[in-house]
Formats: sequence, C-alpha cells, structure tokens
Amino acid sequence: MLVLLLITVTATVAARLYVISLDNRILGALRPAQAEIAELTQGYIDMETGERGYLLTRETQLLAPYDTGQSEVSSANARLAEELAGDSVGTHLLTVVADAGTSWRQQAAEPEIAGARDDTLAGTALVRSVVTGKQLFGTLRNGLTALQNRINQLTTTAVQSANAIQSQATLVSIICAALALLVGGATFVLVRRSLADPITRLLREVRRVSDGQLDQPVDVTGPSEVESIALAVEGLRQRIRDQIASAETAAGQVARLAEADRIAHDIGNRVSNQLFGASLAAQSAAGRHPRARPAFIDITRRIDTALRELRLAMYGQPPATSRPAPLVARLTEQLRRVARPDAEPDVRVSGDLDRAVPDSVAAELLAVAVDTIGSVVGPDTTDPPEIDLSVENDTMRLHIVIARPANGHAGLLAGFVERVARLDGDVTVDNIAHEGTPRFVLDWRVPLTGRGDR
Repeated sequence: MLVLLLITVTATVAARLYVISLDNRILGALRPAQAEIAELTQGYIDMETGERGYLLTRETQLLAPYDTGQSEVSSANARLAEELAGDSVGTHLLTVVADAGTSWRQQAAEPEIAGARDDTLAGTALVRSVVTGKQLFGTLRNGLTALQNRINQLTTTAVQSANAIQSQATLVSIICAALALLVGGATFVLVRRSLADPITRLLREVRRVSDGQLDQPVDVTGPSEVESIALAVEGLRQRIRDQIASAETAAGQVARLAEADRIAHDIGNRVSNQLFGASLAAQSAAGRHPRARPAFIDITRRIDTALRELRLAMYGQPPATSRPAPLVARLTEQLRRVARPDAEPDVRVSGDLDRAVPDSVAAELLAVAVDTIGSVVGPDTTDPPEIDLSVENDTMRLHIVIARPANGHAGLLAGFVERVARLDGDVTVDNIAHEGTPRFVLDWRVPLTGRGDR
C-alpha cells in the first residue's frame, strides 16, 4: 500500500511539474510569439501600404504607415528572437524573414520612394521596380507564413504534450487505486482470518467465563497478542474456580461458627436470666431478713458484676468516644436477643426519647426492659410482649405487658423498687387476667426534670 501510494504521488507530482513547465512555456513564450508574429506581419503590410500609396499619390503623409510599420517590425523581431531562442528552426525562420524583409526594403521599397521624391523613377523603370518589389514582398510573406506555422506547431505540440502527460498521470493514479483496492481487500481477508476470527472466539470465551460457565477451559490459540489475553482469561477462570471452592469451604465454616455463636448466645441469655433472677431473689431476701442484709447485698453485688461481664462478653461495648445509637434502636436490638423468635416484642414509642431521656435513665431503662423480658418470658409464652415507651410532661414511662402465668414477680418488684428509688421514680407490678390469660404488667414512671447528666 505504501509503495503504491509512493508511486501515485511521484507520478502525479512529476506530471504536474512537467505540465507546469509546458504551461509556462506556452504562456511565457509561444502565446506571446503568436502575437508577435501577427504584429510583425502587420508591420510589413503597413510598410508596403504606405510605400504603394506614396508611389501613386506622391503625398508625403502617406509614408507615415511605412515609418510606423518599420518601427513595429524592428521591435517585433527583437522580441521574437528572445521568445524563439530555444528553438533552432524557429530562429532560422525568423532570420529568413528578417533577410527577406531587408531585401524587399533595400531593393524595392526604399529605391522606389527615393525615385518618386526625385521624379527619376517613371515609365518602364517604375514598372520593373514595382514588379521586383512585388516578388520580393511575396518571398517575405511566404517567410512570415512559415514562421507563423512553426510557432503554431510548437504551441499545439506543447498543449498536446501537457494533455498527454496529464492523461498518463491520471491513468497511473487509476491503476494504483485499483491495485490498492485489490491489496486492501486481500489485507482485509488476511486480517479477518488471522486476527478478527481469533478475537471473536476469544470474546465468546470471555462471555462464557463471565456467565459463570467455568468448567470448560479457554481456547488459547491465535496471534501472540490474542494468545496472551486468552492465557490471562484462562488463569482468571482457574482462580475463580479455586476461589469458589475456597468460598464454599469457608461458607461451611462460617455456618458452623454462626451456629456455635447462636448456641453460645442462647446459653448466655439463659445464664443471664438466671443470674438476674438470683440477684432479684437476693435483693428480696435482704429485705425480708434484715440481719443477713450485708451478706445478701454482697451476693447481689457479685452477681451483678458477673452479669455485667457476661453481657459485655456477649454483646460487646461501643467505644467511649462514639455517639450512642438511638434509644429505640438499642432497645429493639437488645430485646430481640432475649425474646423468643416467634414472639418478638411489640414496641410502641411516643415523644422525643433521644433528647429528653438522660443517659443514666436510658441505661436503667434498657436494663429493666431486657431483664423483665428475659426473666418473665418462658417457653409457654405464646403472645409477643407489649412495650409502651413514652415521654410526656417531663416524665418517662415504661409500660410492659407479658402474657404468662403469674409467678415470681414479687422478687422482680423488689429489684425494680430499688432501681426506681435511685431514680426518684415509682413502679407498679401486677398480675392480671385478660380473656382468660394471666398477664404480667410492669408500669414504671421516672421524672426527668432537673437531670443534667445528658
């Protein structure tokens, strides 16, 4: 393709340069020469006309064309000599014309004019001179015709040469274009067979891998570049298969760990509930047996310490610098951990809890709600616990209703009363029946006015 392009450009440039040179010669020499030969011919005709008019009339003013034509002949000869300098035939013909003009002027025109002025040329002598002048001027006219034909021939030849060179350049361009089309078509076929088809096949393999069909190896054939890409895709396919196998193994391990974590949390919840019940029982016993109160208080403190450590191990502790999650979100999350999956508590909220409830009250609220649900809800509880949490008139209220047989709430009441006493609140624990089902009811109110711990 590059060679054909070079040939086309070379031929076109060479033809153009040659045509330009011919155009320059035609426009710079031959066309002006045609004008000059016409001027030269007209000059000689003017000289003959003036000379004959003077012979017939003896009027001196009729010699004006003779003098003017002589000046035109002289300047035309000089210009033609320059324009025909490169053509020997034209130069020779110009010399013949100049000699014929000189002969006619010296042997006929000037003697006749001089004889007419002196009245020495008359009769037979005048007739002979006129005949001789006519013959000499005929020779001059023939020379002018031959010179004009030569200039016309040179001009025609130059024009034909320019047209021929231009046609040849056009033909070469057409041939090169046809060859370029043939070479381009052959190149397209070769490229399609050697590169396009392997790339199409590689794209099909890549789509198969991307669709998850990883069992069949990638076809690694084609040019070196396509082969490199195919090798990379094959390596990717193998790595994906290995990662899937590893992921399946890891998924089994994660499932086993999740089951172990669930069992651990289940056991932890049971132990936490038992520890909480034991703490409440110890607090209740401390109220019933004043003499043993210090011992029961120490037992309660140790049980509470163990209970906090157990909860810390089970649920973790957020960083001290982090902002606590919304109170309702924390309450819901912790209740889900202690409630039965098929009896998730129904939490209803009223008021801006996050802004109105101080941190100390929120911590006690979470502990009371979680401990109540964890201690009261048993395996025979079918209805989900109902929890109403509201803030109104600078008072927080926690109202819990749990459907279960009435037992054990006396110990809970003693523990909650102690909590409320620390928070200047009041608590009520009842056992009521609703539609034949015993229900455990906790109602706790805590004043929020004057607390600056938030």
